[in-house]
Amino acid sequence: MVALTVGPYRLAVHLGERPYMFDHWVEHAKATDIEGLKDNGDALHLAVGRGSDWYDLVVAFRTSPLDAAGFRPDVLIVPETETLFIGAGEVVKIFDLRTGQVKEQRTSNAGFWDWTRMEDVVICCEELGFAVYGLDGVERWSTFVEPPWEWSIDTNRVRLDVMGSLRYHDLMTGKEIS
Repeated sequence: MVALTVGPYRLAVHLGERPYMFDHWVEHAKATDIEGLKDNGDALHLAVGRGSDWYDLVVAFRTSPLDAAGFRPDVLIVPETETLFIGAGEVVKIFDLRTGQVKEQRTSNAGFWDWTRMEDVVICCEELGFAVYGLDGVERWSTFVEPPWEWSIDTNRVRLDVMGSLRYHDLMTGKEIS
């Protein structure tokens, strides 16, 4: 298990079978999302809290691929909007940390890669997808990509190089531009 602090938030992340304190996390949490433990795959357990000995939100699920072949779990917190972004294997979840409620939950496009915060947006990279979210966890736009692909941002323009073909999108709207 790995424990870390991001601003005022404490996190615990555990890959594999149930961590020793998991039942206590669930018992003391204000909100839980653990139904995904019934699914197939490898288990991920995550707990996040603020201002307490116990965690406020406990999330756990099974998924694949998990921590293999370039697919690794990634967690991003935006403290100013109290939004939690989780991606792992084929699972993408976004939570409101004030309430513990799920803002978005979906299956990734063939496997989750990572989250990146760029000023006022959060970038979601997947094997077959690229998406831009607001800091509040609301998707602004997304597009299909396929490996090999890479991205970069120049001012408010996203540059996508997909299999050697370049395209440019407005960062905020996703509209294709030249």
